[in-house]
Amino acid sequence: MYIGMKPKRMNKKNEMRYYIILGLLLLSISLLAQYTPESPQIKKYENGKEYFNSYLDDTKDLITSPFRWTKKDWIIAGTTVGLGAVVYALDDNIRDLIQKNRTDFANTFLDNVAEPFGKGLYAIPIVTGLYLHGEIANNEKSKRVAMDAVKTYVLTVATVTVMKYTFKRHRPHHNVETDPRKWDGPFGDSQYKSFPSGHTAIAFSLATYFSLAYKDKLWVGITSYTMASLVGFQRIHSDSHWASDVLFGAVIGWSIGKLVYNKSLEKHNITLLPVSQHGLGLTLVKTFK
Repeated sequence: MYIGMKPKRMNKKNEMRYYIILGLLLLSISLLAQYTPESPQIKKYENGKEYFNSYLDDTKDLITSPFRWTKKDWIIAGTTVGLGAVVYALDDNIRDLIQKNRTDFANTFLDNVAEPFGKGLYAIPIVTGLYLHGEIANNEKSKRVAMDAVKTYVLTVATVTVMKYTFKRHRPHHNVETDPRKWDGPFGDSQYKSFPSGHTAIAFSLATYFSLAYKDKLWVGITSYTMASLVGFQRIHSDSHWASDVLFGAVIGWSIGKLVYNKSLEKHNITLLPVSQHGLGLTLVKTFK
């Protein structure tokens, strides 16, 4: 007999998410526990001030990055805009095709497994596992990756929020007759925030950062980008976004994840040291400042 109110049982949707999150936490800790602790030469952020100042520094670099683009960067940007224009012209057709082929299984799988990844929900146990591993195994790289993953998430949310309130694009389901050409601009109704897809941007920023941070582990990149792609598809499948919203969200996320990773490399010192094992040679030792 219960005294007071009987505790409510989680519905199936929340129960599924709970077990996914728990599984990710246990998996991340168990996998990371097998890693060899980093060299004691590797240092973490010197203090909280340095870490929080890095938010401002990375934001400044994000805003001014076009001024430092190389020819290759401009080619990528131009190609992306061109592809975006094509997808924008086909937004209606893509929406109709996907909406006509929805199934109950796809609805359940995408809404319960893929969509939470776009909220950063699955990143919580992964980042927690990384940081715990860093503390327990004295692995500064794990702690650094965890802290920079949080920064990647925050910068992505801030970026897409500014863009959403600037463009105020209507979502596919906002109007009786859907129209991908409805943009209200910065002074329009704040309920319209379709462009870009925030879920997709978050998913791709974290996928990009983790895949670069652990580029020697192929499964990290494959898993991360697979989940990010499913998030993008889910946003179109659920009629929450146009395909062009998702495309530009993915590009924005990829750009931010790459920027944060590259900025973390700038805080490394690289030193050449001689080695004599099995002959003479040189080795690179990389340390955090």
